[in-house]
Amino acid sequence: MASLPRRQYTAGEWEAKKSVILKLREEGKELEQIVKELDKRYADFRPTLAMLKKRMKQWGITSYHKEPDIAEAVRITADREKINKKTILKIGDKWVTQDEISRYLKRKGIHARNQRSWAANIMKQPASIIEPYTPPLSRRASQASLRDESADSNENESDSAGASAGSESDAVGELAIAVIEPESRRFQAEVDTFLNLWSNENVWNVIQGPRELQMLDKAIWNTDYYCERLFFNDAPGLSDLTADALNDFTNGMWKGWDFLFDDNPIAFKHFNEGFASLNRLVLEHNRSFLPELLEMLLNLQLEPQIDILEKLLRQLVGLYREYGMTNEMLYHVIESLLAMNHVERLEAVERLMNNVASHFQTRLGDDHAETKSIQKALTRSVYRKLPVSKAINHLHYVIERDEVNHDMNLYDKCNVCIELALCYRSQRNLEQVEVWISKAMSLADGLTSNFHKTDMRVRCHRVMSYVQRRKGNWQAAYGHWKAAVAESSIGLGPKDSLTVLVESEMADFVERATLNGIVLVDPTIELVVLEPQDEEDVDSGPRRFSAEELGMYGEEEILVPFDIPPENLFGYVEPEDLSAF
Repeated sequence: MASLPRRQYTAGEWEAKKSVILKLREEGKELEQIVKELDKRYADFRPTLAMLKKRMKQWGITSYHKEPDIAEAVRITADREKINKKTILKIGDKWVTQDEISRYLKRKGIHARNQRSWAANIMKQPASIIEPYTPPLSRRASQASLRDESADSNENESDSAGASAGSESDAVGELAIAVIEPESRRFQAEVDTFLNLWSNENVWNVIQGPRELQMLDKAIWNTDYYCERLFFNDAPGLSDLTADALNDFTNGMWKGWDFLFDDNPIAFKHFNEGFASLNRLVLEHNRSFLPELLEMLLNLQLEPQIDILEKLLRQLVGLYREYGMTNEMLYHVIESLLAMNHVERLEAVERLMNNVASHFQTRLGDDHAETKSIQKALTRSVYRKLPVSKAINHLHYVIERDEVNHDMNLYDKCNVCIELALCYRSQRNLEQVEVWISKAMSLADGLTSNFHKTDMRVRCHRVMSYVQRRKGNWQAAYGHWKAAVAESSIGLGPKDSLTVLVESEMADFVERATLNGIVLVDPTIELVVLEPQDEEDVDSGPRRFSAEELGMYGEEEILVPFDIPPENLFGYVEPEDLSAF
């Protein structure tokens, strides 16, 4: 039969051939090959390549993926397999199953045992944003999940070989539902282990009686008494702030919160580490840790379905009761907070933190490190009580209002920019994250307080390390971690809690890179530090210190912290050009 001339085809004609087209695609044929195959099979259906591309776009079907995207997908999948997590990925705005990744690698001639080494050698920056998810269980998968991994793997291979186009679209539909309802489904698998570890039934019904207003008064009274007793006995010292148990607690909680944006299983691993330190804190810590606890309650607000903070309070109540320490002021503060509902507790914690800040300010002065740390925690928490979309609108309003009235101080303005970046980060909008972090870094250079300037710059580097890693640029992310550690060590001191945190986070990052087969080039850090000079040396300019030399100088000898040239802040930097970090 002679072929009919090419023409525009109706939606019905396309739908009739959809299963055939998808089957050809499943077999690994390129789009050009599919067009030729349709030409051979059907005299009355002969679309051009442009027509096929347009129709596949309308169907929401991805064409073939880019090599860097698949390489990053292989690394992410392998990383999650170590914690027994199955993975479905969203590359750009398209869903990609493990079967699709396997078919891509098969077309490339890459065997399963060589996938990790192949991915490690693909170092180009991916063009797309890749998001990992845990696939929801289908009816068939819910039965198969009881079998071992090898049996499950074999079943998946046989299923995929005989799967129809309809069943694949059903699977994608299920995944879409999983993303539409993230609060109820995304975290469930990760939360289960956490809840099983830290749910003590005997603690759930500890509070009965007084109303919330009375509880607030009780919490304030006990907070005041805590501070009075604290200063009466001995002024708190920074050495106490760096106790191992306290660092384990704050690091675990902060890193857990941070990874919720990126990798949920790892987030709950860190929350577990933070909780595991509570036993030592209650028994061994030589001063109560109310400021640090309140900071966590202020800054780590999560979804109500996964109220990590309520679990934290209940676990502490249980420990104080177990050890017969119910006369402690901190116990009474926690007990009062537990009696309140979620919203009232937020307001109460902010009042308590302001109360503590006032005591520290009066007794120790504005320039004391602990006073600054508490004020910093208060500043960061201002916008985290709102849902992300509302917070973004409010923050933009604050920025616009300041452009007219100029009534916001520079430190607050930096905070607004960073909070905006964090909001956009939660939405995976990396372009806006970079815009606001760049603005925050630029504003931070104008801060006169070395403490606040360092705090802002370190926070900027922490966020940018995430951005670069999400782009697949691990070396640039490593440069930001090195910069964060160096700036914090010099500006705040090697024993400061922020320095300890970023050092720990950098170690985690390096370990993760190693597990993914990524080799990081350790940059040489050159820091410009101004020293007192003799009159005859006045024209010699600032001296440069290498990273190795920094250990020879105490904090009192470093008058001005080094600066990183703005042109090297956020772009990709080749290893040989990493002296800026």
